[in-house]
Amino acid sequence: GYVAYKCVPTSRAAYEWVFTGCQKVQRCIAPDLDNATACKLDVSECPDGAAAGGACQVNCSAPYSGSGTEATCPEFNTNPYREVSWSLNCGLECEEIPLPTGYVRATEEYQCAEGYR
Repeated sequence: GYVAYKCVPTSRAAYEWVFTGCQKVQRCIAPDLDNATACKLDVSECPDGAAAGGACQVNCSAPYSGSGTEATCPEFNTNPYREVSWSLNCGLECEEIPLPTGYVRATEEYQCAEGYR
């Protein structure tokens, strides 16, 4: 940080030095996930967040898939409430199943079969 200091009077015959600008480097906290996100992500390797300048692993939870990623904490983080940050997209991959009567697959989508509306 930027160090500032000054001498300030405390009484008629006394003074003291006052320093400002330096803050303690803090670890980032574990992510606080809403219900929709919590079912998609596995943050078990990040239970306590990560140290400043550190990282921990975040993965997709089954049945969601995607490659894992590192959740990181800035090297000089001074915010004790900062969560680890990451970018991860988890997609839901469903297996092909027999279609119910009245439905057909058309290339990448489904539609009504002939005679159905």
